[in-house]
Amino acid sequence: MKFIHTADFHLSRSFGDRLGDFVNSLSQIVNFAKVENCDVVFVCGDVFHKRTPDNESRELFYNFVKTLHPIKVIVIGGTHDFSSGTHPLKPLADLKLDNFIFYERFKIDLLLINGKKIGLLVIPHLKNSVITKGEIEEKIYELVKLPCDYRFVLGHFSIIGACDGSYIVESPEDFTFPSEIFEKEGIDFVLLGHIHQPQRVSGRIYYSGAIEHIDWGEINQERGFFFINDREISFIPLKVRKKYDVVFNNGLQLKENIEDGSLVRLIIETPQSFDRAVVEKSLKERGVRIHQVVFKPQDLFIIDNNLTENIIQRKTWKDLVIESIENSRGYDKQLLKDLFREIILSEV
Repeated sequence: MKFIHTADFHLSRSFGDRLGDFVNSLSQIVNFAKVENCDVVFVCGDVFHKRTPDNESRELFYNFVKTLHPIKVIVIGGTHDFSSGTHPLKPLADLKLDNFIFYERFKIDLLLINGKKIGLLVIPHLKNSVITKGEIEEKIYELVKLPCDYRFVLGHFSIIGACDGSYIVESPEDFTFPSEIFEKEGIDFVLLGHIHQPQRVSGRIYYSGAIEHIDWGEINQERGFFFINDREISFIPLKVRKKYDVVFNNGLQLKENIEDGSLVRLIIETPQSFDRAVVEKSLKERGVRIHQVVFKPQDLFIIDNNLTENIIQRKTWKDLVIESIENSRGYDKQLLKDLFREIILSEV
């Protein structure tokens, strides 16, 4: 059998004019699945960026499911699309489509797909609920004993040792588990969402990563999904729009050629000499336009001659919030960052 492992779509109109970027990435997944005659597409959480998604995002995902037919689309609940009431995917699940299955509870299930038995341990991100390491180990034992052709763990949480771009998950904070509880004989793959950087953590534990760069802190991360052909796994990169940071310091400071159609974040270091109309015209002549403007505050640090250049480097207030989250202890850092980004984007 052939499977696709993807996650973290974060579909939302809140990203400005970027809905077309998500259309592009989802279309690549659909085309690959059709060409390869895949049997199943696993979506490991965070289909939507908000628990009350806009109609355009709903329609985009519904079309994704419809276009993939008859390939099965199996989705679990994530952090962003979690709801204490009706989950935004429940209306779609209630239609009982023959190629769509949605899980929002911690459970084991056995599916018959194209003549093969597939055992699943599903661990969606459950806020206000506690799933212990011991409970997971009990369920894994049940899964291993289940008579089937394939056994998968599908989850949306953090694994100790996973890399989230700027830091390594180290401590068992909220909804964070050690990798060793999943490394059991008989489990084919542990397929996860929540951390946006694609990676193999250890053994057969994988994060597919997001299908798009959700914020500027992710611009250097590759985007794609995993393809499983029987029990062989490979990473398939997605072609996404490039993103660049451009500094304005008494003029544009361009360090490299910018591809047409790219997204540009303009960082203003000398606001007194910044004329947006002039800068936009200059970038437009290069085939790109400004997606975001950031003013670096100049009064956050007192300059001390004894400080290194690294320390006195000016930072945006958003950078400082993210840095504070990463330096915190006893919290789910990814969840805090996700919530912070959701608040910022809701103000767009």
